Amino acid sequence: MLIKIGNCWVEPNEISAIYPNLTEFGCSGPCEARVILRGSDRTLKVGCLVDEAVDALRKAGYIEEPLPAEHPEPVSLDVEEVEVLQTLLAYGYEWVARDESGPAFAYWTKPHKDGSEWVPGDPDEANRPAQRLPNDRFRFLDWDDAEAHSIRELLGVAGE
Repeated sequence: MLIKIGNCWVEPNEISAIYPNLTEFGCSGPCEARVILRGSDRTLKVGCLVDEAVDALRKAGYIEEPLPAEHPEPVSLDVEEVEVLQTLLAYGYEWVARDESGPAFAYWTKPHKDGSEWVPGDPDEANRPAQRLPNDRFRFLDWDDAEAHSIRELLGVAGE
């Protein structure tokens, strides 16, 4: 199946790359696309902008639409994880996060990273201990997460 990219008809399986790579080169204005063919040093000047070339491949189903950064992939919770989070929420815990050493905890207020662990965001919370979560659950929590996860968001519960 051939698809039209700019003024050229191209077999998508023969495309090695579209040049320039916007994420690598960061064009500040419109960039003319070139299609690099697989297994050769041939480059086609296709007569359109890079964004238009990428859109043509996306419409033909050869490039997946990326998830926006502000909408990470949804988390899948098992029944036990849902029950644990519901119980934590009922007791006033609002946030969950995993320390660098491995254990995951629930917090009353939004925690932040300090060294190799998450610490409560509110100094008054120092008197209320974080609740350790079961070791065999909540595998989606990762030390590399930029922020702690809201229990309400994980459960799809509206705030008060």
